[in-house]
Amino acid sequence: MVSRALKRLSVISLLCLSSAFCMGNVAQGQSAEHLKKHMQQRLENTKLIMGGLAIDDWSRIEQGTRGLLGTSVYPGWSGPLKGKFEERDKALHMAVKTLSRFVETKNGDGARLLYIQVVMLCMNCHDLGKEDK
Repeated sequence: MVSRALKRLSVISLLCLSSAFCMGNVAQGQSAEHLKKHMQQRLENTKLIMGGLAIDDWSRIEQGTRGLLGTSVYPGWSGPLKGKFEERDKALHMAVKTLSRFVETKNGDGARLLYIQVVMLCMNCHDLGKEDK
């Protein structure tokens, strides 16, 4: 019973956070639907990487890394924070490229370390979106 309530609360919290982030970027001139789709792809790829790292499934890790590499640069930032968002996307892209090198050599320690860096870069960018409000 408590577990079910916690799951619902987690889902509701995630939806609220996602909505708040997207709304902030819409104010920056972004297409809400395009941005939401792009960020959802990033999230799905990071889930694949995390799941693969947890069970040493290199196929999942490789799939998630390839997908994240393809979505690590957002081509349509605009608004007053355009430069800052683009700068963060470049940092994310570089971190994912480094992650992919560790994945190619199946270096689990390096991949885990870079995965943590990727997540931190994501959170940093989301924090920037919150600052603009």
